[in-house]
Amino acid sequence: MHATDQHSALEPVHDPLHGPIDVEDAFVQAPGGPGEGVIRRLLKAPMLTRLRHVRQLGFASLGFPAADHTRFAHALGTMQVMRLLCDKIIDSGSAYLEAGGALIGSFELFRQMDVKSEAFQNAFVTHLLVAALLEDVGELPFAQATELVIWPLQEEHVHLGEKLRCNTRAWGAKQVFTMRLISEALDQDAELASVLDFELLTFLITGVMPSGKELVPGLMRLRHTVDGVIDADRLDYVFRDAHHTIGSHSSASAVIDSLVCYDDTGPVFSDPEPVVAFLTDYAHLWSAVYFSAQNRFRIVVLATLLQTLRTDRDLRTTAGLAHVLENGMGLHEFSEFDDRALFRGLRELFKAHHSHERPRVLAALRVLLEDSQRADYDALWVTPGDADGALDGELETLFEGRLFFDAFFNAREHILYSSKDKPIKIRSRLLTPDGTDLPLDKCDGPFSALLNAEWRFTKRQNGILVFFPSGDDRRSYVAEIAERRSFSLAVSEFDPLRGAYPSDTRNRPEFKQPSLFISYEMTDGLVLDRVCEHLFHQRQQYYYLRKADCARSYSTKDASIDCARKAGAALIFLSKAYLAKYAQGAINKDGNIWAEISILVERKANEGLPIRFLTVGGYDEVKDCGDFPIAELTGRDPAEFTPTMFPSVGISIRSATSKEIAEMVGHVVEGFR
Repeated sequence: MHATDQHSALEPVHDPLHGPIDVEDAFVQAPGGPGEGVIRRLLKAPMLTRLRHVRQLGFASLGFPAADHTRFAHALGTMQVMRLLCDKIIDSGSAYLEAGGALIGSFELFRQMDVKSEAFQNAFVTHLLVAALLEDVGELPFAQATELVIWPLQEEHVHLGEKLRCNTRAWGAKQVFTMRLISEALDQDAELASVLDFELLTFLITGVMPSGKELVPGLMRLRHTVDGVIDADRLDYVFRDAHHTIGSHSSASAVIDSLVCYDDTGPVFSDPEPVVAFLTDYAHLWSAVYFSAQNRFRIVVLATLLQTLRTDRDLRTTAGLAHVLENGMGLHEFSEFDDRALFRGLRELFKAHHSHERPRVLAALRVLLEDSQRADYDALWVTPGDADGALDGELETLFEGRLFFDAFFNAREHILYSSKDKPIKIRSRLLTPDGTDLPLDKCDGPFSALLNAEWRFTKRQNGILVFFPSGDDRRSYVAEIAERRSFSLAVSEFDPLRGAYPSDTRNRPEFKQPSLFISYEMTDGLVLDRVCEHLFHQRQQYYYLRKADCARSYSTKDASIDCARKAGAALIFLSKAYLAKYAQGAINKDGNIWAEISILVERKANEGLPIRFLTVGGYDEVKDCGDFPIAELTGRDPAEFTPTMFPSVGISIRSATSKEIAEMVGHVVEGFR
């Protein structure tokens, strides 16, 4: 099955999980001469060699010393797993032929091929291997922190959009950089471009079909091998990460051995046990490794520091990130941005600011640059209370000093396995006489409850993990302030992992008008972030008020009035908390939400200001609006405020999928144009 080019005996690649890694092309060889197949060419490309200097698990090696493997090792392992999956797909017979027929009908490179020919099989396998090898080349170093403040330049979106004839605004940084790197590699190597179809690689890696092309039956079988509930990527990183940290209950080969085929909805297995062992390892990694206190501590510290750099030009200039944090990252900057580059900038920053003038910056740099597990810090899980007591006088000490925290706003409830969203099926005559497919959760005894249970990554439900300088006095202090309701509100406001997207994009020339003012209640900050993600990627000017942005002499009520007066349009996040705050303010003619709504009602009547609504918890939660001025804000009878008349209010943002939110945001934005 493999190519037979001559190569050096010094080249074998050995892996602790998969043994020898085959770096030859499975079936096809680019016309570059002996020893220069597609895979060999790509392995020498800068986009892959860069991954040798990007750690797979970031800071986790401080708690798990063996976990210092790189994304390059993961890329090779994913490709090796894909080889095994390719054998399964080809052996599946009719499933392979259906997928092949879909390729012939959809992508130019395959158009003139016979699905049963060797040439077709060559091209088929090569594209899956390349997709597996390259799908992570666009990963930022320490992405959980860096992706919050670094976005691709507008030009990168434009380039991809023109090449693929589709809108890439909603793509994340990883997708954009991955496909730009692949596009650049093919543009610079005509021989590679002659055997690789960029549009097919785009579909396999991102799931996006170029404009004008239909997603026909059979193609999703291939997509599931690259990005699905059990794909080549996960089958490598779950067992690789477990191997270097907590150990494993199964292996990639055991799961693949039980694989029957992929259909258009997902994988089909002959035995549930290896799959359940895989999912158990997956859940255990999230709880014990990815969200371990040691790992999250440094992610939070790095995110806090990067958020500080965004607002301080002198600091970001010293760290060598001024242009990137102000304008976005281009392909050239990304190609040189790895673990080494990031820490080189942090060391320069530490040299230049080795003083107590910026205690939070100095504390963050010491934590990140000291190769120590503890870094003289302790941690405590707290559950926010409702006790009275303001923290206004202590905010500077808490959130500008040496205290850090993780509110886990980006760790929503998850279901380990969903037979509705990402079905895994079992086909076994042992379980059904005729071999009828069964959902995984219906056929593995005591594990079925685990598979369907809603779970969180956090150790304590709704808890906040607070990191503070070691000492019993600080532990008592943290426990005491956590009882105050104002603490959880302040955490919501200042959490560095919450603020993934800027609160104001009005000064970005490439963003479209009108300037959209978002009126919301502070406790709904998480859903606000989910909407802003899509507003940002759709390049819509928007802004909202954060208490942290208010000057000390400028009350939030005055700031609210100013925001509402400057709005080119308004988006109101309705929730129980929002309506309660408005009702409370209406009694005393006070409060920032009451002030905002008063101005918006006035401007709706006098100027016809465009106003739209989204609901945090769905329509049923807010259909009884009480005295809230729906009629004045919509220009319609309150009885018409229904999901039918206003489709965007019918869905709960809190429980919506990313795709549903993108559609809601698109509907809202389109109404302003």
